[in-house]
Amino acid sequence: QFAASIKYANDQLADFQKHRGDRPSLFRSPADAWRTFGKASHGIQDFFSHSNFVDLYREYLIAQKRAINPAETPSFSDVFDPKGGAYESHAGFRGWLADNKRTFQTGTFSLRNMRDPSPRSHHSMHKDNPFPNDPGRNQLHQMAREAAIKETRQAAEKGSAFRGADAAPFGR
Repeated sequence: QFAASIKYANDQLADFQKHRGDRPSLFRSPADAWRTFGKASHGIQDFFSHSNFVDLYREYLIAQKRAINPAETPSFSDVFDPKGGAYESHAGFRGWLADNKRTFQTGTFSLRNMRDPSPRSHHSMHKDNPFPNDPGRNQLHQMAREAAIKETRQAAEKGSAFRGADAAPFGR
């Protein structure tokens, strides 16, 4: 599931990168180019909003008795891309994931039960919007937003997202 989503986002990014700027374009219009980038960035942003990536990062910070500042939430590539500048600074998080046998999970989605209260449901996991009456969940929303912005910017600059994914602990 994760691998197919990452491939789709990176395929869309590759199309966008190949045909943007001053290069000859196969897009019919600038709107077509941005639509392609939107398809890629939507998948990138959904990863942070609909997986437990930021939940685990927050859990790690709490275990380390470190302050939680949503603006300092890393992107996926910051954590797992050994060629990235932030890789070494996230060795502790990668080690904590391995030591605690934690994996990245995504929520299940059912049109029949949009408000499914089970822990792995879309309704329980999503961080799509602020939660003003739930400080913990609101913090997760802020962290997901920050990580998604960083990953999207990095993807636009480098032409690929989720760099280092082969080394990440994905669950089922």
